[in-house]
Amino acid sequence: MLRAGILASLHDAPEGVADKVEVSKSSVSSIRLQQLEKMGFPTEKAVVALAATGQLDGAISLLIDDQIGEEAVVISKGKKSASAS
Repeated sequence: MLRAGILASLHDAPEGVADKVEVSKSSVSSIRLQQLEKMGFPTEKAVVALAATGQLDGAISLLIDDQIGEEAVVISKGKKSASAS
């Protein structure tokens, strides 16, 4: 469901209405994100791919096929709550 929403936002948004889509870095698995970063993929694109697929294999496929555009913006939320716990 999340994948469908992200892909719809990135591909079907009318021009000028939604230029950027925000994806929270904390919404994806940090372990999977680290794995993608170690493979050499940019953090921002890796976060979007993981958010779209929810799994490492699917994210790798999107990244290899260069299906992650520049429309998504990765944001960091919850830094204060993470350090407080």
